[in-house]
Parts: sequence; structure tokens; C-alpha cells
Amino acid sequence: MDQPGTRFSFENDGQQGKRISHVNGRPVAGTPDEHRFVVRLDGGISELGEPDTILLNKMGRRFERIPQAGPMFRDAGGAAISDEFRDWGLSARFHDLNRDGLQDLYVCNDFETPDRLWLQVTPGVFQLAQDRSFFPAEFFSSIGGGIVPTSTGMGGMTYSLWICFP
Repeated sequence: MDQPGTRFSFENDGQQGKRISHVNGRPVAGTPDEHRFVVRLDGGISELGEPDTILLNKMGRRFERIPQAGPMFRDAGGAAISDEFRDWGLSARFHDLNRDGLQDLYVCNDFETPDRLWLQVTPGVFQLAQDRSFFPAEFFSSIGGGIVPTSTGMGGMTYSLWICFP
């Protein structure tokens, strides 16, 4: 958070525990700040990023926003994503990483949010990759990315290695 003088008020909602109710004396319910800050388990406060936006080009005439929550994006278990990720997205790249003929999506994130690899499992449907062992180191600023012409086999699949440069 870049404003050290920011003041927070809290309330305990019973189920989710402590949550932020006011920022600088203003209520957050129903405002853009409602989901901007969260109370961490250690009692500190983290500021979340804006939800990433994917725009689908509709025949060169207009763009349509594709929500993360819905049928197009699935979690690692295959269930539809129920809420949008509020990551600190920096860059994204489509590339057929697992060589199945479908363009996969890699999103480089910043701060405490992990990079995410979405494998396109059928045309237009992306599933969050289960195997995180080949991801770059977390908690570094990822300002760019590139596909390296090296391949590595993991879990019986072959991936091109993606590197986010800190």
C-alpha cells in the first residue's frame, strides 16, 4: 500500500472473521474499496489488485468483456471459477505451452499474487494448471516474459519453459 497514513476500521462478521469496514473514515460497503483491502492471517493488511480483464474481439466491430467467473475459466479441479482473482497482473501471453494445438494463457503477476498458467483444455475453456513445480520463483516483480526454446517433461507432458524476468 503506498499511502502509509491510511486509517482502517474493522468489524467482525462472525463467519469470515475480521474485515475492513471503513477506510479513512469512509464506509467501504458498496464502493470500489469494498474488496480492495483484506486482513491477512497475521493481522496485517494487504491491498489487492484489480480483476484482470479479457476482451474478446467480436468480428473487428466491438470488444466483449469475458468474466473470469463463469464457464470459460476453471480451477485446477475442473470446476468453474466462482469469483474473479484480484491479482497484480503485469503481463500475459498466449502460447501453446503443452503442444496440444490450443493456445494456453500465462499471466505474470506482481507482489504476493502468484503467476497463473491457464491451459486451454477445449476451444475457449481454460483450466488452471495443477503442477506448479515449473513456475518461476514467486514474490518477485515479473516485468516481462518470454518463451524459451528449451523443453522439460513433467508428469508425462512436455512444456516449453516460460520465464518471467524479475
